[in-house]
Amino acid sequence: MQQITPPSSLESPTMLSAEGREPVMAIVEEVTLRACRLRSLGEFALGETVSFDCTLRGAPKVPLTGRISSSAENGVRRSYTITFDDLDGRQADRIAMALDMARRFADAHHVEHHSGTALTRSSPRISIDTEIIYMSDAHERRIGRATNVSTGGVLMNAADADVPVGAALELRFTLPGRTNEIRVHARVVAHQAQSPNYNIAFYQVPEDARVELESFVNAHAPGKAP
Repeated sequence: MQQITPPSSLESPTMLSAEGREPVMAIVEEVTLRACRLRSLGEFALGETVSFDCTLRGAPKVPLTGRISSSAENGVRRSYTITFDDLDGRQADRIAMALDMARRFADAHHVEHHSGTALTRSSPRISIDTEIIYMSDAHERRIGRATNVSTGGVLMNAADADVPVGAALELRFTLPGRTNEIRVHARVVAHQAQSPNYNIAFYQVPEDARVELESFVNAHAPGKAP
């Protein structure tokens, strides 16, 4: 199999689970045919077996299982290395294809901007103030306010404080000065109850939404005229 050079950071949201526990949100930073590096709010022990799905840039989803081989503090979260014991040929082929797609996309579009926090987005966060509709399996349509946005996620202020970290949401909103409604799937990464603000990461972003987000963020990034 040909060697694939991965992008510098995948920044791919997933749900990390271990036997007997509720899944928790994690961000996949790097994956190879031998191991994966990710960060999460969850606490896992060295040697513990965990499972997650790797989904990159429209490539087929790859279910993966491995052991926690290293753990380190990363702000209020932890960074983990997960070692794969036995990938079958199909999994290996899918990882290679996903990494190739992610690398090609990164080469064509992506410039990383790190904020120094543990779950950073892969583009600048642009301050906005716009209505956002959010729905989940647990509740019907509710309305909040989006207060900043990046190509990878949004900060949402909502009156209710009962949306759990890790919850899957469907979001609908229109960016300021734009007319195209963005519809995207997302997961709650963190919750500041006193606000109440929700840090939300996008996943499975449709092409039209991706283009709209990138156009808006690029137009309003620091150093760009509005």
